[in-house]
Amino acid sequence: MGQLYAVLVGIDLYPSPVPTLAGCRADVEAAKALLRERKPDARILTLVDAEATRQRVVEAISDHLGQGNSDDTVLFFYSGHGSHRPTARPGGLAPSEQDQTLVLCMLACMFACLMRHRRGIFG
Repeated sequence: MGQLYAVLVGIDLYPSPVPTLAGCRADVEAAKALLRERKPDARILTLVDAEATRQRVVEAISDHLGQGNSDDTVLFFYSGHGSHRPTARPGGLAPSEQDQTLVLCMLACMFACLMRHRRGIFG
């Protein structure tokens, strides 16, 4: 078996109005401990809370997981809020016509700013 590359993302702290969570950072720590127990030389990158911006996650997938080759294993682990949006490929694998999405910190910050801005205009 080759190398194990892992990106572990856990977000408990979201900006208002997105509710905070409890346990996502702990999920990351538990996953990391399990991976270290099974493969001590695993190359693990963790992103938690404010570190888990869209840019950082995309870079981690590209740069860190992208190091893997055909003999390696790559793992992306996410614990945090999720959402959905209309699918880009109707009639495909999503019978609900909805794609699942991750709610990352920067996206939550942008949503919070938009909501504050709207309240200022409309409220």
